[in-house]
Amino acid sequence: MRVEVLLHSRVEAELRQLRKTDSRWQRAVDTAVEKLLSAPYSAGSPLRGISSRDLQGRILKLHVGGRRGHRLFYWVPHPVAGSEVSIVIPLYLSEERRANLDYDNIDVNTIGADIVDDYRSERFDRFKRFRDLRGLAAYLD
Repeated sequence: MRVEVLLHSRVEAELRQLRKTDSRWQRAVDTAVEKLLSAPYSAGSPLRGISSRDLQGRILKLHVGGRRGHRLFYWVPHPVAGSEVSIVIPLYLSEERRANLDYDNIDVNTIGADIVDDYRSERFDRFKRFRDLRGLAAYLD
């Protein structure tokens, strides 16, 4: 099954900002996106504490930049019946480094709720679709 990234305009700004910090972060973001495109379920680990049964196990967290890096939360919606494409939607990139990220200050049930709602309401004009890292990296540059 082919994997594509749907990038929401809000997360686009977060990724652009981190990539422009320096070349190390540019490589870290590109590596994270590459992992999402190759194996979205094994790239990250499920976010715990989600009350919506439909989203449980489908919102995952991924390290960006290793142990000292940031967290990227992303959603893998249920595939459309008969489709050969699996979609990955980044929801949130933490401003804080992983070591400073306080999960008590994050409501896991509202992370990316606006993006999930946009997708479910078919407001696709707020998303850009990417089939590979080159296209996404060029777009973010």
